[in-house]
Amino acid sequence: MSDSHYPRDPEEEEEEEDVDDSGYKTVKDAVLFAIDVSKSMLTAPTEFNEKKPDTALSPTLAALKCAYALMQQRIISNPNDMMGILLFGTEKSRFQDGGDGEGPGLQYPHCYLLTDLDIPAAADVKRLRDMVEDEEERQDLLQASDDEVSMANLLFCANQIFTTKAPNFSSRRLFLVTDNDNPHGTDQTKDARKSAIVRAKDLYDLGVTIELFPISHPDRGHTFDRSKFYDDVVYSSTPEDPNAPAPLTSDIKAASSTAKDGISLLQSLLSSVASRAAPKRALFANLPFEIGPDIKIGV
Repeated sequence: MSDSHYPRDPEEEEEEEDVDDSGYKTVKDAVLFAIDVSKSMLTAPTEFNEKKPDTALSPTLAALKCAYALMQQRIISNPNDMMGILLFGTEKSRFQDGGDGEGPGLQYPHCYLLTDLDIPAAADVKRLRDMVEDEEERQDLLQASDDEVSMANLLFCANQIFTTKAPNFSSRRLFLVTDNDNPHGTDQTKDARKSAIVRAKDLYDLGVTIELFPISHPDRGHTFDRSKFYDDVVYSSTPEDPNAPAPLTSDIKAASSTAKDGISLLQSLLSSVASRAAPKRALFANLPFEIGPDIKIGV
């Protein structure tokens, strides 16, 4: 029995050759880590296994190691995505193209841009690896400031980085790692709190999603409480871009840093970041699928 064919209009064949690429969309992702370098975040476990270095990680180092792992992964899986690392609470200050403690860094005191938001280069990977593995390399930089860090300054700093480095990216996310659930909790800092909330709203309006990775210290009697500050900073709704990733909700629990188990903190952070590492990527949309003469459906 011969195959049946319905006649095709030559014009239709020409239309098929002209592929409409408007349905295809590559969603570039830009992730900026903001890692707290406070004294509590720099405190390492009191007991650890010398044969397992990860058991001796402080929360700050665990976060840096987590960022290093994500950077390595992205170079292979998503080479066009951007990533950067911003430390806050440091004694030193540094912004884009500024030296340590001078120039543009003074705009954002106690914020140190370790690696600018960009497609990771070999130098970025090496510097981050050295920070994670070489104690001498990080000893000078990872010094906590005695002054309170302005969260409004931190968020505005992040705003400037996203605006200048990734203005047209569909997915822009700020990964905030901290154990301080109430950065401006005193009566004297109410204005600073209000300013931070305004800066967070500015980021949201820009299309940036803030992802909070909280850290608790049960051994010190500290359980991270989002309601004190971050419920007003981390929005529960999604930016207007439908391809943007869903924002953080209560599904990510506070990582627990205990006196005897530094490696569990790293594993917890790695797991939480992995769950948020990939943005929603629309590979194709509204492509016509012809199932018969003059019968097309969109897929």
